Amino acid sequence: MLKKIILLLSRDVSVTTINFIIIVVLARYLTLTELAVWFALQTVFLILDAMFRFKSEIPFVVSYSSSDSSILKSSQIILIAISSLLVLLIYVFFRDLILENLSLLIEYKIRYELDFIITSFILSISGTSYLYYLTALKQYNLYNILLLVQSFTNLITILVAIQLLENPIYAPILGQLFSWLLIFLVILYSFKFPKIIYKKNEFFKLLKSGIRFYANSFLTTIQQQIGRFYCIFFLPPTDLAFFGQIQALVSLLVKVPAAMNTIILPEFSNGNQSNKIKSIIIYFALAQIFITLILVLISQDLIYFLFGEKFLPIIEYFILLLPFVGLYCVAAVLIGFQNSQNDFYSMNKILASSFIIQFIYLAFSNLTFYNLILSIALFNVAYFILTSIYSREFLR
Repeated sequence: MLKKIILLLSRDVSVTTINFIIIVVLARYLTLTELAVWFALQTVFLILDAMFRFKSEIPFVVSYSSSDSSILKSSQIILIAISSLLVLLIYVFFRDLILENLSLLIEYKIRYELDFIITSFILSISGTSYLYYLTALKQYNLYNILLLVQSFTNLITILVAIQLLENPIYAPILGQLFSWLLIFLVILYSFKFPKIIYKKNEFFKLLKSGIRFYANSFLTTIQQQIGRFYCIFFLPPTDLAFFGQIQALVSLLVKVPAAMNTIILPEFSNGNQSNKIKSIIIYFALAQIFITLILVLISQDLIYFLFGEKFLPIIEYFILLLPFVGLYCVAAVLIGFQNSQNDFYSMNKILASSFIIQFIYLAFSNLTFYNLILSIALFNVAYFILTSIYSREFLR
């Protein structure tokens, strides 16, 4: 178990390093206005993911070892097809209306940017399922390699596009597109498509389990993107660029618990190795404290050196958030252990309650960037406390 976690984290350090380089490149080569447009378009991708992907991947992994794999795979393929076709049809019929309104909202004339975003999302539906499928098979080496190559493809595409294209906004858009296209090509080459066997009970069982995660994913996305919506509607475009950059940095930190959860789900499902949970949480919490202290000490010089003077205003806000990000990371791992024991309801209660607290604070506070950052800190504290309460049984 420890060897698998170390292997996965070593891969995650590599992927995180590449993604960090991408953040640096975009910060250096794009203006604040161009970054704001990219973050707005990226939000479209994330909202689509929350609304049109049924989130059956995690129940698929948990059930894979105890169910008829051919029927389970068939059900998952059907859900992928439904999601992809639904997004494609909606976009084809309402493309002009969507482009016109989105262009007005972000104050930027969209031409083909959104076409690439939609294509990326459709490819990501099958790509995400395939990556989860590899964890169900416990093929962690291939999983690690694909994520590493995907990130590297994203980086190389961005670097080439910045040099060749007149409009640098296309660079991260094309990077995202080609990185998911790579995974799709791997699927076509290596995945053995089973004969589709539709069994109503099995299909709706998977769908019903996925809906629990659908609700969680939708709430998570809205909570994570509320800051961007807040900036788009109430604050200047530069604040959207600042917030997007802070969020990009924070997302690198939360990749570690996300990586651990890909191991926790198959390894600890159905109560396996439950005696190791407490020790894993303790070591992970100590690691978070160490990482937070290091980042507090070096963040000011690091952000100035890497991003330049135009991002000096984000330093104090990023340092302010660091301890609260650490609390969130510990809570995210606790949620992973809850899911491995088929407790899919607690995470929705925790997320919804924490989000309500954040939303109330935003609704009754002044419209400032500082209050937006404080609302995120407040959410993370509530998320950690509630997760700890719901995790008392398996931590004893």
